[in-house]
Amino acid sequence: MRGLFAKMTSYFSPSDPQVNNNVAIYQNCPGLPQVAGHRGSSRNIFVTTDYNTFQEIDPDTLAPLGTVSQSQVLHRDLKGPLSSAHFQRDPETGDMFNYNLAPGRTSTYRIFRVNTSTGTTDILATILEPDPPPPPQCVQDENNKWRCDLCLDYIGFETTDIMTGLYYDVILDRNGAGTKFWRFRMPLDGQAPKAVHGAAAYEVLSILNPHAGELPTINPAYACKPYRYVFGTCNRGLNTVADALVKTDLQTGDALIWCGLHGHSPGEAIFVARPGTVDEDDGIVLSIVLDGSAQKSYLLCLDARSMTESGRAEADFPIGIGFHGFHGGVVE
Repeated sequence: MRGLFAKMTSYFSPSDPQVNNNVAIYQNCPGLPQVAGHRGSSRNIFVTTDYNTFQEIDPDTLAPLGTVSQSQVLHRDLKGPLSSAHFQRDPETGDMFNYNLAPGRTSTYRIFRVNTSTGTTDILATILEPDPPPPPQCVQDENNKWRCDLCLDYIGFETTDIMTGLYYDVILDRNGAGTKFWRFRMPLDGQAPKAVHGAAAYEVLSILNPHAGELPTINPAYACKPYRYVFGTCNRGLNTVADALVKTDLQTGDALIWCGLHGHSPGEAIFVARPGTVDEDDGIVLSIVLDGSAQKSYLLCLDARSMTESGRAEADFPIGIGFHGFHGGVVE
């Protein structure tokens, strides 16, 4: 157990040098050499968290192979301990974007880009703020070069129940919190660049739980483009964590929901497009589902259009459901 002061000091001087990144996973990251010394290989798979380190894992066994920091391999000025676990990638060039945060009396954000073609890193902007907020997610919008409105889609919670609901005793005794899906639009037309920071956003739509859920994902081909469908986990109140998978139509507000048996908790929904398709929802949805009664998990495969089960692969052991994932090609 740590006291309040010990927790505060450990934020600046961690006593445990071990790294256990467990948030997001990326393949073929530019600028990050393998432990073996190769660059840009298909075996280049790294795991990130809201810290400035990358942890390489073996693509076959998932065993950790080693860690590097942003200042070691990307740019020497990226010295801050904090960053976003969620890099954003340009869908056309493959360049990766993120920020590095150095807290202090005057905190410093450094926005940077890792060039896919050269493997080099450019610091695009340095921002000084007196009081740093908690690390936000890293977002990207390629259309802003035309100065059109910025749309922000996010999952929101009206109370802190999502936090208190994850305490162990609460998980065993009562239901979790509900969610909403919100979309806000910030108009930029006709505004001078210096006035943009004061622009007011207005709500475009709001979709209630369980028609919208947590861990939202989309067809990756629609990144930085208008999209219609969002896949996520939702809670109908039958489990203490997630108890269903939902496909939300942002044009109509309609939803298709896959419901497992009581005690079956799905993880993040990963959309995999059918090869050669042109339709946004033509493909499958993959999710790791925990069977709490049997204490085992299975990989669920759903038809993305109908959200009906196509098949499953069962494991003889439980698998964590709160992690992000990705679907990639065969790693050679």
